Amino acid sequence: MKIAIPTHRRSDVINKLTLSLLQKIDKKDIFIFISDVQDYKLYQKECIGYNLILCNTNNATNKFNYIQNYFDCNEFIFVIEDDIKKIQSLVTNDVTKLFKFIESYCLKNNINSFGVYPSSNKFFMSKTIDVGLTYIVANLFGFKSFNDSRLLCKMKTKTDYERSVLYYNVLGDIARFNFISCLTNNYNNKGGMQDNGGRSEIEKESSYMLCSMYPNIYSINNNRKSKYTELKMNKNVIKHNI
Repeated sequence: MKIAIPTHRRSDVINKLTLSLLQKIDKKDIFIFISDVQDYKLYQKECIGYNLILCNTNNATNKFNYIQNYFDCNEFIFVIEDDIKKIQSLVTNDVTKLFKFIESYCLKNNINSFGVYPSSNKFFMSKTIDVGLTYIVANLFGFKSFNDSRLLCKMKTKTDYERSVLYYNVLGDIARFNFISCLTNNYNNKGGMQDNGGRSEIEKESSYMLCSMYPNIYSINNNRKSKYTELKMNKNVIKHNI
């Protein structure tokens, strides 16, 4: 099991956020993927002992694709965004135990990709696992590593929606652990994708493109309140109780 953290311009907060949640995991198993030389020098000062990987990528899509093909085959990779405040669960607050449970479940059931519940509202979470075609949010997901170009995303945004379909089509059933979620602030934190201007229009363009590419899976969700265009997924899952 390896941990991959894509990051951009957050060397000043990553230790207070995501890395503070991973203190029980050996630093040698945590890989921080950095955009450019400017960022790399800052992370060298703040993230001592971790694996710092210079990607030279100019956007989030390229960085996630870099991570997709970076690791040796047949390793379980947990991808976690750099601004996670809390990984919460209905079962245990021990992050290491949660990750080991996920890895064990996937190995036992021949699952090659996984995710967590997309909302941090515990009211909607449940002690269930969805298996099949489902949406996996970008703040915490994972895969069994395969160097396969069919798994690389092309969208500028909404890559978690694109990735969900690619994983299902190439790797088979996805397992989503509905009793785990992340507390974050994806649209407002300094750094990350917020450094890219014109996001609203890009989100809209990507949303309509995904609806065109996968008309039986995605449609525009006009009922969800958001400053960005949102999608609705036609899922196909079997729900398992834990």
